[in-house]
Amino acid sequence: MINDNLLFFQKLGFLLICFVVLGFTTFLFKPSNLYSKEDLKLNLNKANFRQLVAVPYVGKKTALKIISLRKKLGYIKDISKLKNIRNFNKFKYYLKVEKNAS
Repeated sequence: MINDNLLFFQKLGFLLICFVVLGFTTFLFKPSNLYSKEDLKLNLNKANFRQLVAVPYVGKKTALKIISLRKKLGYIKDISKLKNIRNFNKFKYYLKVEKNAS
Protein backbone atom coordinates (compact mmCIF):
# COMPACT_ATOMS: atom_id res chain seq x y z
CA MET A 1 0.00 0.00 0.00
CA ILE A 2 2.76 2.44 0.91
CA ASN A 3 4.71 1.53 -2.24
CA ASP A 4 1.66 2.18 -4.44
CA ASN A 5 1.18 5.64 -2.90
CA LEU A 6 4.87 6.40 -3.23
CA LEU A 7 4.87 5.34 -6.89
CA PHE A 8 1.79 7.48 -7.56
CA PHE A 9 3.38 10.59 -6.04
CA GLN A 10 6.64 9.98 -7.87
CA LYS A 11 4.77 9.81 -11.19
CA LEU A 12 2.78 12.90 -10.27
CA GLY A 13 5.96 14.78 -9.33
CA PHE A 14 7.67 13.77 -12.54
CA LEU A 15 4.72 14.94 -14.64
CA LEU A 16 4.58 18.22 -12.72
CA ILE A 17 8.28 18.84 -13.35
CA CYS A 18 7.84 18.05 -17.06
CA PHE A 19 4.94 20.51 -17.37
CA VAL A 20 6.86 23.24 -15.55
CA VAL A 21 9.92 22.78 -17.77
CA LEU A 22 7.77 22.68 -20.89
CA GLY A 23 5.94 25.83 -19.76
CA PHE A 24 9.18 27.73 -19.16
CA THR A 25 10.68 26.74 -22.49
CA THR A 26 7.48 27.55 -24.36
CA PHE A 27 6.64 30.92 -22.87
CA LEU A 28 9.83 32.37 -21.44
CA PHE A 29 12.34 31.38 -24.07
CA LYS A 30 10.49 32.34 -27.22
CA PRO A 31 12.76 33.14 -30.15
CA SER A 32 13.01 36.87 -30.61
CA ASN A 33 12.46 38.58 -33.90
CA LEU A 34 15.13 41.23 -33.46
CA TYR A 35 16.30 40.85 -37.03
CA SER A 36 14.35 40.18 -40.17
CA LYS A 37 15.71 38.01 -42.97
CA GLU A 38 16.42 41.17 -44.94
CA ASP A 39 18.51 42.59 -42.08
CA LEU A 40 20.74 39.51 -42.12
CA LYS A 41 21.54 39.74 -45.82
CA LEU A 42 24.94 41.08 -46.83
CA ASN A 43 25.06 44.38 -48.71
CA LEU A 44 26.67 43.51 -52.01
CA ASN A 45 28.20 46.94 -52.60
CA LYS A 46 29.88 47.26 -49.21
CA ALA A 47 31.03 43.69 -48.64
CA ASN A 48 34.74 42.94 -48.70
CA PHE A 49 36.39 39.72 -49.86
CA ARG A 50 36.24 37.98 -46.47
CA GLN A 51 32.58 38.81 -46.00
CA LEU A 52 31.70 37.51 -49.45
CA VAL A 53 33.59 34.26 -48.93
CA ALA A 54 31.61 33.73 -45.71
CA VAL A 55 28.36 33.68 -47.71
CA PRO A 56 27.12 30.15 -48.45
CA TYR A 57 27.87 28.98 -52.01
CA VAL A 58 30.37 31.83 -52.56
CA GLY A 59 33.95 30.69 -52.81
CA LYS A 60 37.14 32.62 -53.42
CA LYS A 61 36.74 32.72 -57.20
CA THR A 62 33.12 33.81 -56.98
CA ALA A 63 33.97 36.54 -54.47
CA LEU A 64 36.70 37.83 -56.79
CA LYS A 65 34.26 37.84 -59.72
CA ILE A 66 31.73 39.82 -57.69
CA ILE A 67 34.36 42.34 -56.61
CA SER A 68 35.70 42.77 -60.16
CA LEU A 69 32.16 43.25 -61.49
CA ARG A 70 31.52 45.82 -58.77
CA LYS A 71 34.71 47.70 -59.72
CA LYS A 72 33.76 47.58 -63.38
CA LEU A 73 30.21 48.90 -62.84
CA GLY A 74 30.99 51.37 -60.07
CA TYR A 75 28.38 49.71 -57.91
CA ILE A 76 25.82 47.04 -58.53
CA LYS A 77 22.29 48.43 -58.84
CA ASP A 78 20.49 45.11 -59.17
CA ILE A 79 21.42 41.67 -57.90
CA SER A 80 20.39 40.16 -61.24
CA LYS A 81 23.66 41.56 -62.65
CA LEU A 82 25.29 38.53 -61.01
CA LYS A 83 23.10 35.95 -62.76
CA ASN A 84 25.95 34.74 -64.99
CA ILE A 85 28.08 33.86 -61.97
CA ARG A 86 28.11 30.21 -60.89
CA ASN A 87 25.67 29.27 -58.07
CA PHE A 88 23.80 32.57 -58.41
CA ASN A 89 20.45 30.89 -57.74
CA LYS A 90 21.82 29.56 -54.46
CA PHE A 91 23.67 32.57 -53.03
CA LYS A 92 21.28 35.31 -54.15
CA TYR A 93 19.16 34.74 -51.04
CA TYR A 94 22.03 35.84 -48.80
CA LEU A 95 22.83 39.11 -50.57
CA LYS A 96 21.06 42.42 -51.02
CA VAL A 97 21.60 45.66 -52.88
CA GLU A 98 20.90 48.84 -50.97
CA LYS A 99 19.52 51.63 -53.14
CA ASN A 100 21.53 54.40 -51.48
CA ALA A 101 24.93 52.71 -51.63
CA SER A 102 27.88 55.05 -51.75
